[in-house]
Amino acid sequence: MPSDRLKEALLQIRAWRKADRERDLSADIESLLSQPWPAMDAGTLRGELIGELHLRGNHARAEALLLAEVEREPAEPFRSLSLAEHYHYYDVNLQRALVHVATAIAKARTDGKFMVQALGAQARIAIELKNWPLVEA
Repeated sequence: MPSDRLKEALLQIRAWRKADRERDLSADIESLLSQPWPAMDAGTLRGELIGELHLRGNHARAEALLLAEVEREPAEPFRSLSLAEHYHYYDVNLQRALVHVATAIAKARTDGKFMVQALGAQARIAIELKNWPLVEA
């Protein structure tokens, strides 16, 4: 459950976005992250920062943050899935995307979390690659 403070921070980010859609909010979100946060709240804000970096085309920085998230929570399938989608949609490298989605699927097999999402990502990537055996797997 997000804290009230996180809810306020997210409302502020959305207000900034609504006021000026062209404004790069990366520095603002980083400023929020420089404050002490509970681990889950900080993770949510890092996700907001990664989304902002993608929106602004700063793919190298988004990739670095995603890699750090995978290191921070190595068993969490969502982190590998997010990295796979980064390579699928932003810093397009479909082969790397497949490697990370396979990792996400392997991690999801342990507890079932994000399995459907990981399999869906794998299918979308495989279709783009015309890797029909993987689509049918």
